[in-house]
Amino acid sequence: MSKAIRYVECAHCGETVGSYYVTCPYCGYRLVDAKQAVMMGLSW
Repeated sequence: MSKAIRYVECAHCGETVGSYYVTCPYCGYRLVDAKQAVMMGLSW
């Protein structure tokens, strides 16, 4: 299993944040989007 930290772009404010965040630390927007939910589903 990879230990690499992935980054996602907040859909609300556009800031790049670590994918381990549930909400954006800059604007508080929830970071789980459709693409990320699919990837999380595939990892099970």
